[in-house]
Amino acid sequence: MALADRFLPNPLYGQGIYRRRIRMRALAGEVRADLFDDYHDMACTVHHDGTAVTAIQAEIRRAPFSTCPGANTAANELVGIPLQVSRRHLYGEGRPQRNCTHIFDLAAFAISHAANAGGERVLDFIVPDLVESGAWVEACLDGKAVHRWKVGYSETIIAPAEYAGRAMFGGFVRWAEGQFEGVAVELALHLQKVVLVARGRRYLIGQENENSIRDEPERIGACYSFSEPQFSIARPNPDYVRDFTDGLPTRKALI
Repeated sequence: MALADRFLPNPLYGQGIYRRRIRMRALAGEVRADLFDDYHDMACTVHHDGTAVTAIQAEIRRAPFSTCPGANTAANELVGIPLQVSRRHLYGEGRPQRNCTHIFDLAAFAISHAANAGGERVLDFIVPDLVESGAWVEACLDGKAVHRWKVGYSETIIAPAEYAGRAMFGGFVRWAEGQFEGVAVELALHLQKVVLVARGRRYLIGQENENSIRDEPERIGACYSFSEPQFSIARPNPDYVRDFTDGLPTRKALI
């Protein structure tokens, strides 16, 4: 069942902004990271020996479904993954779908940070409500825009001119991997995911008496909560939606 069939339209869509922030801090033998946006508040610490992941701690503080916190333990399958792992290998073998996809992405950023960066980094993703004339979406690293694209309601890039006509879905991953290098690839691919999640702003989700996720059987296998046995028992969490159109709050503590 499509979102448009499950939820009422948001009468304020077109006036707001979806925001996601990912923060990472490298310490001796570990990277602490958290993810905060309209629908999620979660964190993880990736422990390592300089070569491979030795342990993962995950915490899901706010999420759409009652079963989401169980994904904390599912993330343990990343133990033993080398820090210099390729993205294709890391995201292969169905790993993201067995996990909370957001915790998995956060852990992937942390692993890359442990291997390549060090210190502290802040990633910001900004997606104004997409209207027919387009809106400028951004992926920023430490306050500087790495990607800034004008994207229309159909989720096709309008500008800059060299990317015009590129759909955000359907061949985007291969295109981005061929178009960008290094961290710019990671940011482009995550910006695509943020555009997908930002679709939620089109509807009144997170409302009292929200329909069961069992109304969406076509999504079975998409992530931890949409996999059995979670799918059969998951309930929508009340009051998990936030509106950060005016900016994200200041947050001090990582996990």
